[in-house]
Amino acid sequence: MPTDEKELNRLQKDVKILKKKLARSEANRVTLEKIWDRNSRLFETLHKEIETQRELVQQKKEELEALAAKLAKYLSPQVYDSIFTGEREVKIGTYRKTLTVFFSDIVGFTERSEQMEIGKLSRWLNHYLERMAEIAIQYEGTLDKFIGDAVMVFFGDPKSEGEQRDAFHCIRMAMVMREEAKKMGVD
Repeated sequence: MPTDEKELNRLQKDVKILKKKLARSEANRVTLEKIWDRNSRLFETLHKEIETQRELVQQKKEELEALAAKLAKYLSPQVYDSIFTGEREVKIGTYRKTLTVFFSDIVGFTERSEQMEIGKLSRWLNHYLERMAEIAIQYEGTLDKFIGDAVMVFFGDPKSEGEQRDAFHCIRMAMVMREEAKKMGVD
């Protein structure tokens, strides 16, 4: 019996130890569940915040793309590309550079405009200027401005192939513009 009693005491001690370990494990389980719940809520909150930020970024991206599309209408493709690819900084300033500059206008435009109905004149002039712009771009000219029926294009900025090549491109462009103008009834 003494051995049984010894054995029983040892078993009782083991049971006490196991009960303590079980109590600690239960306490740890409860703590871990609380941590899990808190982290789950945090994760959900972060996920919602990330989604909100992602939507905001997408909205800003769309706004920038719309703005860029609007700017593209007013900038020569060469200037637009050099700005949006980072080749050129957007800053107001002056610098000296050799350019080849082209000016043209329609001889007799004032008389023509007085004889045409305003809507027809507007459509015709817009078509003419649009076609001249396409040709300028085709020859890598930088479309500077339209002034009434006049067109101003320059070569050598933002990209230059050298003064002679720039001048050559300008001459080729002028010849093609002249032919196109003839097709449109402009002398």
